Amino acid sequence: MSNLKIAVAGGVNLDVLGVPSGKFKTRDSNIGIVSFSCGGVGHNIAAQTVRTGADVSLYTVFGNDSNGEWLKQRCLSDGIRIDHSFTVDAPSSVYLAIHGTDGDMLSAINDMRLLDAFIPDLLDQVMDRINQADICVLDANLPEDTLLRLAEKAEIPMICDPVSTVKAPRITPILSRLTALKPNLLEAQALTGCTTPEDCANSLLRAGVKNVFISLGKDGLYYADRKDHGHLSPDAVTSRPQTGAGDALTAGITAGIALKESVQDCALRGMDMVARFLQL
Repeated sequence: MSNLKIAVAGGVNLDVLGVPSGKFKTRDSNIGIVSFSCGGVGHNIAAQTVRTGADVSLYTVFGNDSNGEWLKQRCLSDGIRIDHSFTVDAPSSVYLAIHGTDGDMLSAINDMRLLDAFIPDLLDQVMDRINQADICVLDANLPEDTLLRLAEKAEIPMICDPVSTVKAPRITPILSRLTALKPNLLEAQALTGCTTPEDCANSLLRAGVKNVFISLGKDGLYYADRKDHGHLSPDAVTSRPQTGAGDALTAGITAGIALKESVQDCALRGMDMVARFLQL
């Protein structure tokens, strides 16, 4: 897959993670460990897609502070091209989270205001480059008008990650332009008003999405297009919860879509990427 060129349009941010040494106490200063890493849905998918051997370019905006410079270096060290991203006069995006000792998130705040600067006029400057790729991955952190412009001008297949139930509605106007959509079940329910994975997928297919992949966490993956549908259960490895597994799933599906594989083969490729990610 080294010949594949993949464009990713989305967010990159500084992840700040705190984990208490013992039971977390609210309204108190907890002793624990604080770590910093490069995150953001766009970055994470790009980093996982690099693992497929593809040539990956990230189209995003960086802040003009020290965090922005650090994030650029992290992207480069991950093998992600950023030569056509932008730096704007604003602070970097930050995701601040506290996880319990069991790994579950207790609370979090995301400050992605920087992505509001990725306006359609900036996108227009790189659209020709994006259209030279085999596929474009986009995340719903982008402003709605930028998502609309991207959908209007894209000449290549597009796969979208809705990011969250709050941001998922941003992609409603472009569903008919998506080659693939990879929501989790809550995001699929928010987009459709349906309950079951099957009903959610059927609703999204009726809206014009060509391939739907609904992540069910420890319960696996539901996939569907207009001809086929099915459910893949995770094995003992992929059933372990771990941050980043969803991005690995998207990376595998993206490669499959770019290679014009069937919806089932794309789903299998995605689950294989998850298994490999969790074994690292």
